[in-house]
Amino acid sequence: MNKKNTQKNLFPIGELAKLTGVNSITLRAWERRYGLLKPQRDKKGHRLYGEDDIRQVQAILAYMDQGIAVSKVKELLVIKTITNAKQQEIMQQARALWQSNLDHILIAIESFSITQLDAVYNEINSLYPIDVVTQRLLLPLFNEFKRRRKAKKMGSIAQEQFFMAYIRSKLGSIFCQLVLAPYKKQCLLACLPSEKNELKLLLFAIDLMRHGYGVTFLAAPISVEEILYVATKRKFYAIILSGNLTEENCRKLAKEKDNHFFCFSKRIIANKKNLIMLNNDFNVARQIL
Repeated sequence: MNKKNTQKNLFPIGELAKLTGVNSITLRAWERRYGLLKPQRDKKGHRLYGEDDIRQVQAILAYMDQGIAVSKVKELLVIKTITNAKQQEIMQQARALWQSNLDHILIAIESFSITQLDAVYNEINSLYPIDVVTQRLLLPLFNEFKRRRKAKKMGSIAQEQFFMAYIRSKLGSIFCQLVLAPYKKQCLLACLPSEKNELKLLLFAIDLMRHGYGVTFLAAPISVEEILYVATKRKFYAIILSGNLTEENCRKLAKEKDNHFFCFSKRIIANKKNLIMLNNDFNVARQIL
């Protein structure tokens, strides 16, 4: 760490987690296993971080967002110029890494082994932020479930339900740990009637809380009228929807001049003054809010 960071300007690991959106367990794993962070210590041995560490975490995340393995990041951080050949090699390794992670998850699911599934998922989740795990593992896994359902592969529905029960429990536990913390900006997240899978929105809710946003989460599909009713009960910084909006719903939202709406949707609708369409990239979506 740069010596200009005096103890007076330093802060604990919980604050670094809040500022970067990376949980404390992952930050400690990056330090202990890969030497990516080198915190100072107070007299009691507690970790202390500064502005340099925030920049270091941001640099690490920039590589991870490309799917690069955490074990490769330290090497890349010291390289000033990356050749095209090296870049192609890195990206090939990244694709292979996440395909391997997906294969290991699928093997555990196909064997209906909760202990094997938990071990594989916990290992991945301890090393990568939730938005990276979502983009590189969970969304491809959901697409694989969809492909198998369409192919009417025997056992595909049972496998999907086995995993969904597991991941709902896992994410629900994380959600409960985060939701009661004090946040200044409150967001309302809700699934529209057309949304059949609330997990993507739940993942985004957790991502938002880890970046300092408060969340009110409505998991089950709900009408636009009910969502607007909730919005009358308190002021929300943003209202984030998941599912396909009808033209009638768009007209209803357009009348709500005091609210800002955002929507994850497969149906492309031109952005309106108070309605912005989002894609599956949580980093981009968060920055748009």
